[in-house]
Amino acid sequence: MTRIRQNNILYEWTYILDTYSNKIISHHFSTREGDKTPYYQCRKWELQQIIHESINGWIKAEIRCDYTKADKVNFPVFLDKYVQYFNNERPAYALGYLII
Repeated sequence: MTRIRQNNILYEWTYILDTYSNKIISHHFSTREGDKTPYYQCRKWELQQIIHESINGWIKAEIRCDYTKADKVNFPVFLDKYVQYFNNERPAYALGYLII
């Protein structure tokens, strides 16, 4: 779980990262501090072979540096689009540093 503040709203974002494919395979968020629902929503998709790796700081820095405020007007929609980008377009070793 990581916290991201956008437009004075604090989002608690929970996601599961499959480190083999370097893809976010499940993600949920809440605007209610301490809400455990996103965690349990993600856990229902959890598989035994998934290794959990914390890259929260890296992802938050990327969101802060690479996207403008206009990109994040509707933050829940932005998070869905970011997961699509992260999984399919973002250069990564698991993808052979593929740049589309």
